[in-house]
Formats: sequence, structure tokens, C-alpha cells
Amino acid sequence: MKNIIIVDACEKDRMTASALLAGTYDVRCCATVDEATTLAMQKKPHAVIMDLATIRAAGHRDVRGAIGAIEPRAGAVCVATNAEVIHHVRAMGASGFAGKPYKVEALSSALRLAVAESVAEAASPWVVRAAATREWKGVHNRRLLGQSVAMRRVLDRIALYATHDAPVLILGESGTGKELAAAAIHRGSKRSGQRFLPVNCAAMPESLAESMLFGTLKGAFTDAVESKGVFE
Repeated sequence: MKNIIIVDACEKDRMTASALLAGTYDVRCCATVDEATTLAMQKKPHAVIMDLATIRAAGHRDVRGAIGAIEPRAGAVCVATNAEVIHHVRAMGASGFAGKPYKVEALSSALRLAVAESVAEAASPWVVRAAATREWKGVHNRRLLGQSVAMRRVLDRIALYATHDAPVLILGESGTGKELAAAAIHRGSKRSGQRFLPVNCAAMPESLAESMLFGTLKGAFTDAVESKGVFE
């Protein structure tokens, strides 16, 4: 059973998260980063769930700083209100994110990925687990070129994410290969036999976005014909 530490200054929230994860993980809870550091010395965690407000109260600007003080190789899940999570997703440095109040689906999904990254990191800084590597051998996208340390890490993460059923947010400047990375994740996933459908939402006219995404029924409005949306 994997070891998890929950760092949250709110006792009620700590109890809620612990109850949601009990039976699946060996869960320990504390209110501060300093307490988490002490717990990590007793038994190294595979992942740490950290409340954003608690991290800031300890004087850390981001998740990486806090996790470095607790256990550098542990996966990190950052928890906050949804608005804060979205705003800070670029800079937090966490493996996964979940909103408050705690919900078992979102928390478990983020935690699985954080634990997987921790296991991969413990094996080697740049090499994913053997299972993920085997998946990647048949998935390698020749359009993603490069042998630099940074590029190898991108490829390792693609292989790792492909083995997990969790949403993935890919960020980057125009032309850096976000869609190529998404396609590679799809090919390595259990959905590889199904259709991969990229959609450029920015190019959709606002007045047509709803119909294009969700489809229409005949007669729903003037001249409306029945059509499937991209989600379906």
C-alpha cells in the first residue's frame, strides 16, 4: 500500500480527504509543511496532497518548494478552489491538481498519477517504469524529435500519462507540438483503437460553438438540421 501525506490546515478537510482515501492508501495527516517533513522522516511518502493556502502559509511560493522540504521524490497533488487551481496550473509544479471541497474521483485520479511519477522518478530521473517504457516502444512518434534531457523527459511523461486514465493538460507556445504530444498519449492509451479527434476551439465562432460541440436536433431553431457534436 502506497504511503500518502495530506497537508491541510483545515482539520475538517483533512478528515474528509483521509476518509475518501482510506483503504486504498496508507494515509497520514498534518496541518503544516513542518509537520509533514517530520512524518516523511519516519516513513517516506509516495505522494503528498498539499492545500495551496497551507503551502503559502509556510512561506513557499509553489508546490515544488514545499515538496522539496518534505520529500523531493514524492509526487505532489495541489488542492485549492477550482479558480485558484486553474490560475496557478502553469507555475505550481505539481503532478496533479484537485479542487475543494475534496471529491473522491478528482482526488484519486490526481493521486494515481502523482504516485506513478514518484515511482518513475525513484527508478531514474529520466526513465519511466518498465511497463510504461514497453507501452512507449509501440507508440513512439517520429515527429517528436530530439535527444536532449528535456526532450527525453517529455517522451517519458507521454509514456507515463498514456498508461493512466486521467485528463492531461498540455501547455506550450504555438508550434511546440502540443497536438503531437496529445496524439502520442492517445496511441499509447487503452483507447488507441478508437478515434482521436483534435478540435481547435479558438477557431470556432462563438455563436456556433454550442452546436458544434454538442450537436443539434432538427427543428431546435430556424433551419436547424440534426447533427452530431464533436463530443458525441
